Amino acid sequence: MLASNYQLSLLRSSFCIVSFIFTSTYAQVSLFFQARWYEWLDPGIKKTEWSRTEDEKLLHLAKLMPTQWRTIAPIVGRTAAQCLERYEHLLDEVYKNAQKKAEQIDGNEDLNDARKLRPGEIDPTPETKPARPDPIDMDEDELEMLSEARARLANTQGKKVGIPI
Repeated sequence: MLASNYQLSLLRSSFCIVSFIFTSTYAQVSLFFQARWYEWLDPGIKKTEWSRTEDEKLLHLAKLMPTQWRTIAPIVGRTAAQCLERYEHLLDEVYKNAQKKAEQIDGNEDLNDARKLRPGEIDPTPETKPARPDPIDMDEDELEMLSEARARLANTQGKKVGIPI
C-alpha cells in the first residue's frame, strides 16, 4: 500500500506539471492567434493604400492623442501597427522634403528635424529620453531620503521583496 500511495502522489504531481505546461502554452498560443487575427487576418482591416483624408485624420489625431495608437486606430479604420508605421513614414517624408529644400536654398543650412517638438507640443515618447537632474538643489532631508531609497533598492537584488509588517 505504501508504494501505491507514493506512486499516486508522483502521478498527481506529474499530472499537475503537465496540465500547467499545457494551460500556459495554450494561453500563449491562443493570444498569438488572437493577435494575428486582429492585426492581419481580419477581413475588416484595410490593406489598401492610404488616402489623403486618412493621412490628414491620422496626423490630426496623433497630435491630439500622442502614443494612443489603439484609440486612434478604429477612428482611422486601420490597425494600431498600421497607424504607427504610417505616422513614422509621413514624418520621414516631411523631413526628407524639408532637407531637399534646405539643400537647394543653402548647401550647409542646419535643419531642424521634423520629429523634434515645437513649443506647446506633447512629447510622444518621453520614456525614451534620459532623465534630467532637477534644476533646483534638493534639501538635506530630500537627499537623505533619496540615499536611503537607493540603499534599500540596492539591498533587494536577488531577494524576494515583501511589504514589511
